[in-house]
Amino acid sequence: MNKFGFSLEEMRSAGVECIYKKEDAPEQLASKIFDFKTGPDVLSPLAAGKEQFLEHLVKHQPKTGHALLDGGELFVALKGRIRPALRQGMAPGVSAGLYIEAQGRVIELGAMSCSFESAGSSMNLGLPSQLREAYYLDGHVQGMGLLVNPSDLYNTDFLPTKLSNGWPYTNTIVSGLRGVKTILARLVERFDLEAQSSGDYYGLGCFLKRKGNDKDVEESLLLHVPTQEIFHMTGRDILGMRALQNPVEALDEYCSHIITTGMNDFSFDAYLGDKVF
Repeated sequence: MNKFGFSLEEMRSAGVECIYKKEDAPEQLASKIFDFKTGPDVLSPLAAGKEQFLEHLVKHQPKTGHALLDGGELFVALKGRIRPALRQGMAPGVSAGLYIEAQGRVIELGAMSCSFESAGSSMNLGLPSQLREAYYLDGHVQGMGLLVNPSDLYNTDFLPTKLSNGWPYTNTIVSGLRGVKTILARLVERFDLEAQSSGDYYGLGCFLKRKGNDKDVEESLLLHVPTQEIFHMTGRDILGMRALQNPVEALDEYCSHIITTGMNDFSFDAYLGDKVF
């Protein structure tokens, strides 16, 4: 069984510069966030400190929260080179993430979008309140992910998906499956899904996916927004999904396991209920 993740030392060896103070950030990044109000505000949490930024995660997911809190300090890293604005009045081209090293593994922490005062229109409102306040509370953590490649800061795995990455919704989840029309019809009937004008169904979305490598079985956690129910799916067998019981405890056990061990060997079996279909 492979271990996933890499250390801060490996990150620096790959040429990544780490920023620990808001005032040390490149001028272009500060301008994009505070002047143009574009992208996630990864700098304000540096000034607030990890205790404040993680306080609701610690409260509602104590094992996961303390695994991160016991790690290093929050830091910001650029995900690529800085590009000048395409034209006057536009924000500079710069992408950055907010990170923390815990148990020798670097975790990216989602930060609040500068574009919205509230994430109130997001699918995360369908999560049970303890999970929503732990992983997606305004002004605090907005999802997270384990970095698996020190030279690729854009892709993360295993943990509750950052809101800035978007959650795959029903149509995306079933896309490419054999008999997709029949499968979609059964989902619409079972979950009473309503189609948008685009033909998309947003009532069922995926907020966590664990992929690992080619030898690992992919697993996903799906959220039915209207009822706050969470379901577990193995591979792409959406008609074989099962209800996730006691999701608050299950998520805390799973996320803390990933962060502290880096091992993709956690089993949800003890938390799985009946099949949906």
